[in-house]
Amino acid sequence: MSTPSLLLVEDELLVAMDLRRRLESAGYTVLGVAMSGEDALTQARRLKPGLVLMDIHLQGDMDGIDTASRLLAELDLPIVFLTGNADATTLARAQAVAPFNFLSKPIKERELRFSIDIALHHHATQRELRRMRDELELRVELRTAAYREANTALQNEIARHADTVAALERARDDALAASRAKSQFLACVSHELRTPMNGILGMTEILLDSTRSNADRQCLSVVQASAQSLLGLIDNLLDYSHAHAGKIALTPAGFDLRNRLAPLLDSLEQRARSRQLVLTCEIAPEVPPLVYGDPLRLGQILLNLADNAIKFTDRGEIDILIGVRAREGSRVCLEVSVSDTGIGIPPELHANIFAPFVQADLSDSRRHGGLGLGLSISEQLVRIMGGRIWLQSAPGRGSTFSFLVWLETLDLPQHLDTANPLPSAQNTRHLPA
Repeated sequence: MSTPSLLLVEDELLVAMDLRRRLESAGYTVLGVAMSGEDALTQARRLKPGLVLMDIHLQGDMDGIDTASRLLAELDLPIVFLTGNADATTLARAQAVAPFNFLSKPIKERELRFSIDIALHHHATQRELRRMRDELELRVELRTAAYREANTALQNEIARHADTVAALERARDDALAASRAKSQFLACVSHELRTPMNGILGMTEILLDSTRSNADRQCLSVVQASAQSLLGLIDNLLDYSHAHAGKIALTPAGFDLRNRLAPLLDSLEQRARSRQLVLTCEIAPEVPPLVYGDPLRLGQILLNLADNAIKFTDRGEIDILIGVRAREGSRVCLEVSVSDTGIGIPPELHANIFAPFVQADLSDSRRHGGLGLGLSISEQLVRIMGGRIWLQSAPGRGSTFSFLVWLETLDLPQHLDTANPLPSAQNTRHLPA
């Protein structure tokens, strides 16, 4: 530990020499003795003492109080005042300088050492506290600057985000407006096309009934088939535009499931027979005979899936299975599956297979026709009916489309939709002749 160094300021030579001897005997280093305030300032600037023992009464232009004020302001040195006697005014001036202590002459050894040690320790503590305060203030300032910079960056990011959100909202609104306009256009055009197509089909039917020539009937059959195909496309466009605009509404009614499916299966059987395919339909015995739901939309979903299977199957069979997946009170969850032995669908196309205007291959639309709307419409109808639809398929192994729908079971005959009643059966199986 270094020896404390002192500067002694005393204008009485004998007193100064005595104090210096006593200080050095006590183990302190006296760097110098100044006889005036000006000399004290000069030596302090040069010697850099650790403490100044300052006599209050000095000869010259500056007394000890003025000198101490200058030393504190310039060098931040601790001051211990030495005084023989002082009036109240002088003591008040001295206290304003905030010295560490006052020692009255004659100075006692113990008080001298105690005052010096306490002053040095107190000054070192104060200096360390100031250093820590300055360091803390610097850290706070740096942290505040960093926070301020981060806050500015955050505000800029928020502003950019707000601009992006506003742009996205405008783009969304534009897209919704364009989508509504497209749906309205499709609905309008499809409706306008449907009327003349029905006229063509009606006139073709009349001509077929009245024409005897086989060649003419063959040509009319081609016209009829083409018109029916085109009418189916128009109906799909209408359904798609309605579904896209959220305008599809269910029309629930009580119906005999097997009864209502019979004519639909007859139509599908004829189509399958024309392509030399076997079509089967099996309804599980636990499927309730009477249910409450939308028979037209249920039939439309099944028709779309089966029609798709027939279209993309060159040989083999189409199997329709209808069973019960779950029951909740009076509600029943039907699982309907349509399987084929067709070309299959690559796994990478499964995710988008229910998107509109999507087919497994661009060549499919040229070969088989259609717009790729049937599956999209079916998916939306299933969702509206509270169910879900999925696909299992692999190239060369055929495809199975399955969907779930919830229906209410009925026990009372008066709830039954009896339009065009047909016999009900527990199991139905259709095969080509």
